[in-house]
Amino acid sequence: AIVTMWVKDRAESTTQQQIDQAEQELRCADTSMNVAVDCSSSSLDVKVTNTGKFTIQKIKARQPPNDPEDISQVIAPQQTVTLNTNINPLQEFDVIPIIKINEKEVVCSARKITHASC
Repeated sequence: AIVTMWVKDRAESTTQQQIDQAEQELRCADTSMNVAVDCSSSSLDVKVTNTGKFTIQKIKARQPPNDPEDISQVIAPQQTVTLNTNINPLQEFDVIPIIKINEKEVVCSARKITHASC
């Protein structure tokens, strides 16, 4: 009886993990953004527009050799914000959206945008 319960619990948790993974992939597929830098401006602001269907909760910014930076910036669909970041737009950098599914943060790595230097 103990083995039967273990197998049943294991099968249920594996099925739930597969459902969660599929939901993450679907939601991330519908998550998209544009990244723009006004290179003619002295401020060199990094602007992000949420062009997807879901609210972006955070942005992960990467610019080697610096450590990745998580920027808490809620961006509703169709909204544009200026990021408060240490990114130097004069060099190439990556921006990755982070969304929430069932109160869990999900990094949508496949939706990464690489912005070329100014």
